[in-house]
Amino acid sequence: MKFIVVSIVADPEFQRELDYMMAGKPAFFRWPVTYFLAGLWTYCKILQQIMIPLVLLHGREKAQEARENMKGTKTILHKDRVVIGSLEGPTSCFFRSMPDGSTEMYQYCGSHKEDPAGRADLVAVNTYTDKLILHKREQYANGNLLNRFTYSYPLQQSVTRLPIQRQCLAGKLAGQIVHYDERGYIKSGSYTKDNNLTQFTWYYRKQAKFDDELLR
Repeated sequence: MKFIVVSIVADPEFQRELDYMMAGKPAFFRWPVTYFLAGLWTYCKILQQIMIPLVLLHGREKAQEARENMKGTKTILHKDRVVIGSLEGPTSCFFRSMPDGSTEMYQYCGSHKEDPAGRADLVAVNTYTDKLILHKREQYANGNLLNRFTYSYPLQQSVTRLPIQRQCLAGKLAGQIVHYDERGYIKSGSYTKDNNLTQFTWYYRKQAKFDDELLR
């Protein structure tokens, strides 16, 4: 009775407990019972995946959007803009060509079909060279400059397009310098707090695939 109830609710630990309880049982009993309960669990699991989103997310656009964003960052390319979806919510990016050949990308909070006139929703402004290499990034909050960063690259940029250093010239993190490894992860840096210079080094999990797999 216990395993029938557990299989109906599709408990994630069901398979492990079932395997433990069936160990040592006669084959003529173990195989049919395992096949029946595992099939019932699979059927209920599929039913849950279909019904739960319909019940919980129906008519709730924000909840549906949050669920989609939890799957990872999603980038949608349009003719005149780029929309980036993440757990923090969507952002809209618009590009402007500058006279010197560089390109500025204005990133706004929310989903916009046209480049907003004001800076109330402005999140960041990225400046790219004519070779589309990130040269400068400005972060904004409530329309005010938060931080201004510049990026440095190796002399032979044909080897990699990833920066080797980022320096904050103005803002809350003014004076901060971080160094990147060959994967583009922050490996070390320094900053000043209360007139004291602090240096740090970061270590990542072996064969890390994401920069958030930080150990210390």
